[in-house]
Amino acid sequence: MKIWVSPTHVTLPLGSTVNFLCEVDHDNDYTIEWNFYGQPLPHNSKILYVSELEVNNISYSNTGQYYCFAKSENSWNVAFGYLQVL
Repeated sequence: MKIWVSPTHVTLPLGSTVNFLCEVDHDNDYTIEWNFYGQPLPHNSKILYVSELEVNNISYSNTGQYYCFAKSENSWNVAFGYLQVL
């Protein structure tokens, strides 16, 4: 299973919106889960279409790594995108 998140690194000003897209190259059924440094997603984020994460009105506390976990019956993988807030 191959997995990647785009963008891998993005720098945006306060108050912006960022979208991370998780793409998976796998033939079997799989599920996707998002988190922020292993913790629940920030309150100002929402998942769009399962594979897309949107974080609105970003603040300094949103700086960090957003992880996408893809799991299937017999494999898993993880990728992340990093947000830097100016």
